[in-house]
Amino acid sequence: MFPNGMTWWEAFFLTGQPWWNWPGWGFRLFGAQHLLWLALCAILITLLVKRYAKMPKGAPRRRRMLLAVGIFPQCSLALTNFLCVSQGLYDPTRLPFYLCNVCELLIFIDTLHPNSFCGECAFALSIVCGAVALLFPGWNQCPAWNIMSVTGFAEHSCLVAFPLMRLASEEVKPRWQRIWMPLVTVVAYGCAIIPYNLAFGSNFGFIPDPMGTQPLEGIYQLVGNPSYTLLVFLCACAGIAGEYAIFELTLRKARQS
Repeated sequence: MFPNGMTWWEAFFLTGQPWWNWPGWGFRLFGAQHLLWLALCAILITLLVKRYAKMPKGAPRRRRMLLAVGIFPQCSLALTNFLCVSQGLYDPTRLPFYLCNVCELLIFIDTLHPNSFCGECAFALSIVCGAVALLFPGWNQCPAWNIMSVTGFAEHSCLVAFPLMRLASEEVKPRWQRIWMPLVTVVAYGCAIIPYNLAFGSNFGFIPDPMGTQPLEGIYQLVGNPSYTLLVFLCACAGIAGEYAIFELTLRKARQS
């Protein structure tokens, strides 16, 4: 069943190459396997948010649940990085420098030391980054049952669930006055990651070249650079503003009802 006489377990723990070179081993975006994963992630996120919101404030089990959700992405990242290193597949393009990884770090800090900056950025960035990664997973070259898929879907589900858990329990209350926090984070990230990508041929943040990542590749081919990079920044800022607008509108309607 598996090339080179690999066992199921060896195939399960394979983190990258040669999956990339074996056509037919990955899963199709929005195919049956992807949709099943999305359904499972939606169920997991819903259960986490509802369960957390129902727990009494200050309860030890509530704190333990927040710690588990906030720390899991780092544990998942450590596991896959360890596997990459052990398989000789680690290089500068595999470092945890995606915006999702930045969100994971912010959530980790916010879990251990809650603060307005990390809470605000988690609300503005983590929900969207996690959701986009679930809808357009960059690990779809691997089989849907592979370790990269399992950890990828679980990890990004936590990215979505964590800020929603804190929002639902009113532990975090985003404010327009603090929108500069995620905006500065996005701009600083972009300014730092573009030179790195150009130096090492990586596509962290998918700028200035998405390198085949859909649907961004289609936009890149259509408008080229620097228009593509500017468009990514503008869309990111507009998305952040949209989140704040939706939250304020929802809050206003809740007060009126």
